[in-house]
Amino acid sequence: MNAKTDYKTTEIGDVPREWQVIAIGKIAREVKLKNDSNKNLVVFAVTKHSGLVPSLEYFKKRVYSQDLSKYKVVKREQFAYSPIHLNEGAIGILETENEGLVSPLHVVFEFLPEANPYFFKYLLKSYRFLSIYFSLPQGSVERRGSILFNDFSKIYVQLPPLKEQNKIVSIISTVDDAINKTDKMVQRTQELKRGLMQHLLTRGIGHTRFKQTQIGEIPEEWKAKQLKEVVKFIKSGISREFSSQDIGYPVIRSTNIQDNRLNLRELKYWHLKDPQNVDLKNYIVEDGDILVNFINSIDQMGKCCIFRTQKRDFIYTTNILRVKLDQTMLLHDYFHYFVQTGIYKSQIYRISKLAVQQASFTHTDFQKIEISIPPIEEQKKIVSILTELDEKIEKEKQRRKELQRLKKGLMQDLLTGRVRVKVS
Repeated sequence: MNAKTDYKTTEIGDVPREWQVIAIGKIAREVKLKNDSNKNLVVFAVTKHSGLVPSLEYFKKRVYSQDLSKYKVVKREQFAYSPIHLNEGAIGILETENEGLVSPLHVVFEFLPEANPYFFKYLLKSYRFLSIYFSLPQGSVERRGSILFNDFSKIYVQLPPLKEQNKIVSIISTVDDAINKTDKMVQRTQELKRGLMQHLLTRGIGHTRFKQTQIGEIPEEWKAKQLKEVVKFIKSGISREFSSQDIGYPVIRSTNIQDNRLNLRELKYWHLKDPQNVDLKNYIVEDGDILVNFINSIDQMGKCCIFRTQKRDFIYTTNILRVKLDQTMLLHDYFHYFVQTGIYKSQIYRISKLAVQQASFTHTDFQKIEISIPPIEEQKKIVSILTELDEKIEKEKQRRKELQRLKKGLMQDLLTGRVRVKVS
């Protein structure tokens, strides 16, 4: 790749002099092939980030073949998008070998031979294109703000020579392949962790003799206890109308507990001195505290994370329980893995009380949850094994973020011609 400064000014900005700027309708055509009622093909849906993927909604509704005659056929390397503007500009290309179906509301189109469809796979997701797409006038109320192909085809796009398109696709797709490999590695490691966690937290390490308890069979050396036997401290947080401005203490809310980790990207804040004279020092979270979500939607019930010391003090909100355990009996890190098991989740579901807009459980009911407890040394070994897998997963996720940043930069440079590729 090399930088080049020979540009021309066009309707869509500066582009390399050798490139065309052309309306989509000159290099693409709409396809309106309806499904033959005898075909029973997979229905695809368009998603913003993943292109065309098998429609889970379709499988949930169990649409039968006789209902599919109104669907549109989409073939390999054809594109589809929802004409409804609220679809956030999602445009997908079908990359599978077999043809499929999309909703009759979708627009299906394909590019002519002078355009590499995979070049447009990337271009149609670029910031420059989407900014133009969203500037299109929306249709009438009857069309629900739709953008049909007649309007879509008038969008001007940059068109490099075909050899340069192919080279750009080759470079960006190499990064895509690396991202896909990373995704598969994360998935495999997560599956390994789930299997190991199920075994280690019920069968332990190297045990041959087991006993029956209320939560299933466990090693003879283990103890089955209720949480109240190991809880040293439990307290819910403070209820206030917190501020988006940094006015004092950052506040941990249930939305900050994600994937069994603390996510501090979207914080609210409260005064260092409470206007109602509550001593906020009683709500400062300490290193190693377990935070449990106990008031929220049913799918968020019981979600936990472990707080680690930050550069400033944090307090927490009323729908979170702050818990400390007797770590001579039960390690916080071991409990962190226990809450990821089906045994824990099923007990949370049983104690949760459903209301109109949210669910909840009480401190008392939470402490009735039963857990099998290995000796401390065995807990440490189990934690060590699972932590190693977590670190591997996190490393791969970080690698994925780096690859995504690389891909974003390449798309900005190569698709605009800011950086040119050498074509033999």
